[in-house]
Amino acid sequence: MGSTPHTDRIKYGKFIRACRECMGMSRTELGRRCGYTKNAYLRVYNWENDIRPVPVRLLLPLCEILEIPLSVLLGPHKTIRLEDRFRGYS
Repeated sequence: MGSTPHTDRIKYGKFIRACRECMGMSRTELGRRCGYTKNAYLRVYNWENDIRPVPVRLLLPLCEILEIPLSVLLGPHKTIRLEDRFRGYS
């Protein structure tokens, strides 16, 4: 059985929320610091509730804002090995 996009999605919303709250930052503030002007609160809400993933282009800036290494956000169990991801497509 192959995996679907839903099962492959990395779940880190609760961790982002915990980091944001630990820094005393609102969802709106975090969204704005990530470069969003419209719907900043809603974007972060969607990340924290695993409704939508954080865009790849924002992973490093988000980690810098939250003062955490990318490896901590993704964790060793959450990184996707390319050879596993594309197995069977050769």
